[in-house]
Amino acid sequence: MARHFTAFVEKSHDATIHVAESSNQVSSVANRPHHANEQMTAGMEEAAKQAKTKKVLSSIEEGVNDIGVSTTEAGKSRKALKEILL
Repeated sequence: MARHFTAFVEKSHDATIHVAESSNQVSSVANRPHHANEQMTAGMEEAAKQAKTKKVLSSIEEGVNDIGVSTTEAGKSRKALKEILL
């Protein structure tokens, strides 16, 4: 009878270890979507920053172009006033 009890305890121990290992695997698999979500969130935040930076750079370029046009027009006005006054 003692042999049967020892065999039962060993099988129970092995089964408990198997359940624990399975639980760890399930937990690992369950964490994958969370980790993937964190990576996607970080990627989307980076893309948003890049889009904002691109928009700011576009605005700066537009401002520089406007300044160039204004400078050219100011030069023409200066030339026209000079001709009027002389």
